[in-house]
Amino acid sequence: MVETRNRGQSRARRPGRQVFKSAWSGFSVTSLEADLAYFQARLELLGKPDTINKKAQEETFRFLLEAMNGILSKLKRRQRAGADHG
Repeated sequence: MVETRNRGQSRARRPGRQVFKSAWSGFSVTSLEADLAYFQARLELLGKPDTINKKAQEETFRFLLEAMNGILSKLKRRQRAGADHG
């Protein structure tokens, strides 16, 4: 799809060029908890992997669950620490 613009209109910012205040500002507890629930449901739906593809999906979902659990616990600690100081 080609976008056209009239003279004098500014270009919209691309999503990939956003600048965040900190590495943690893009995360929220609720969004991470929703993502965790999604990956847990996907693992349950997979059942016992009987193909190479399903095995790869299982390993990927387990890795993502571990990584997101780590991020969620760090985010909760940061929020508690901020609440203690605020």
